[in-house]
Amino acid sequence: MMIKHTKKILVPPFLILHSLGCNCAYCNETKAEEKHGFWADSVTSIINRTVYDTRKYPDVKTSPNYATEWGYGLMASFESGFTPGLIGFGINAQSYTGLKLQAKGRTGRIRLLRKNDDGSVQNFYNRTGGAAKIQLHSTVAKYGIMRPKTPIFSSSDTRLLPETSTGLLITSNEIKKLTIQIGHFTANADRNATSNHNDLIVNYLNPSFRKGKSFDFMGGTFTGVKDLSLTSYIGRYHNSWLTYYINSNYQHHFPHQQKIILDFQFYHSQNIGKSYAGKINNNTGGLAATYQIGAHKFSTAYQKIHGNTPFDYVTRGAIWLPNATQLSDFNGPHEQSWQVSYEIDFSFFGIKGLSLSSAFIKGTGIDGTKMNQSSAYYWLGYGKNGKHWEHELLAKYTVPKGWAKKLNITARHSIHQANRSQAELDTHQLRVAVEYPMVW
Repeated sequence: MMIKHTKKILVPPFLILHSLGCNCAYCNETKAEEKHGFWADSVTSIINRTVYDTRKYPDVKTSPNYATEWGYGLMASFESGFTPGLIGFGINAQSYTGLKLQAKGRTGRIRLLRKNDDGSVQNFYNRTGGAAKIQLHSTVAKYGIMRPKTPIFSSSDTRLLPETSTGLLITSNEIKKLTIQIGHFTANADRNATSNHNDLIVNYLNPSFRKGKSFDFMGGTFTGVKDLSLTSYIGRYHNSWLTYYINSNYQHHFPHQQKIILDFQFYHSQNIGKSYAGKINNNTGGLAATYQIGAHKFSTAYQKIHGNTPFDYVTRGAIWLPNATQLSDFNGPHEQSWQVSYEIDFSFFGIKGLSLSSAFIKGTGIDGTKMNQSSAYYWLGYGKNGKHWEHELLAKYTVPKGWAKKLNITARHSIHQANRSQAELDTHQLRVAVEYPMVW
């Protein structure tokens, strides 16, 4: 009987280790690539939102002295993961659509819906866009259309559809507990826009004045100290002004469901280059204190503007001051303002998802008489001894479970009243928003 000899296969020791669950860099990288990737980490979301907003302007004597808008917004977005390897590549894409729901109505300063050239409301409007992104270690660079969130350049999402900006954003987390951001943006899309390639939005600037072509910024947030975060940014609005920003936020928990929050915000702006907006030398600060015990949250805030021009900012959402509220930013020249607010969370009483809040803000000491007539803000008509106040009532409910889980309903009633030196309209507003997000 003949015995066949089989060839021996020698297995290298390092392959045996791999088969037994090695923890070397090679295996860890392979495992990471198996779990993560372009498609594995991708997120697709659809947000359905309907908003009804009506405003009355009591001090407007001509008729009609109101504005009413009601629309439906559909926000679809896709965010990919990154391709495996030392340098990962990915994409983000979004499509925003607005539909008119009202049969009749009058548009005003609400900016939910888009108007035709003749002033009528469009039945439908849409804008799409996207961004390419690259990841190297813990640093991500994005170029394209996006929604940045920084205290000096920030996308607003307080209407039917969000604001977007076009440019470059680099976010780095290479240093533990330190996030650094660098940005260069050249265009904006307002919340009811159809194009992504409009001039940068400046909120209070005279529309007839020349605008800067770009906004650049650099800054970051450090959270390496317990209960404390520190933030600092510097921004340059092309041929207009420099903005410096600092923030400190302290939060501390106490026994018996108690917490205290102290938040300090400070902006400094000064004109540069060709000074398209005129002379600017503005210091703006705000200090807010919040005490929470159980279901109850009590807050107070003080805000002060020191300068002959109002505090202004690029993009709709780049004002993180405590008294920048629904109808007014309380940012007039030399203005000081106080706020008191109260919020109750009904989940402590068994009604999960429901909260109610109320806030009252009063601003005084507005003085625009020292403003140069060549300023881009002279057109606002600030006088001397300007004063105003705003009162807000807000109710929120988020469905905690069931088929409608995460459905969010918000109802807000706001009143703003001012004297003639303040330069903003008296306004009574009611806004109701219903939002239902779906994420895959």
